[in-house]
Amino acid sequence: MKKRMIKRSRKITLTSLIDVIFILLLFFLLTSTFNNYSEIEFMKSHSGKESTEEDIIFLKVSQEKISLNSKILEMTELKKQLLEKINKKKYIILLSIDEDTKSQRFIKMLYILESIKGINFDIIR
Repeated sequence: MKKRMIKRSRKITLTSLIDVIFILLLFFLLTSTFNNYSEIEFMKSHSGKESTEEDIIFLKVSQEKISLNSKILEMTELKKQLLEKINKKKYIILLSIDEDTKSQRFIKMLYILESIKGINFDIIR
């Protein structure tokens, strides 16, 4: 009599494969950079000359609107309005950010302010 060969199906355990995939995922997440923005330097405010009201611009940013000296603007108009106000005179811009403002909007605002020469800005609460 011939013995019948019994075929047993082997179960494949995925535990070790999942562990390896998880470690690779962590490795690539930790070694990659997702930052598309250049570095933005923050300057410490310093007490120098006393400034008058004429050289201070108040810029308030919320998620819904931007106001420049109480005048509501769109993000696209902001740079143009700031350039019109400057006129070869140095200004300090006080930048106030609401709590509901998202970080992407804040970064866009900093990018616009950094692109304009002749202004300094301080971030206030």
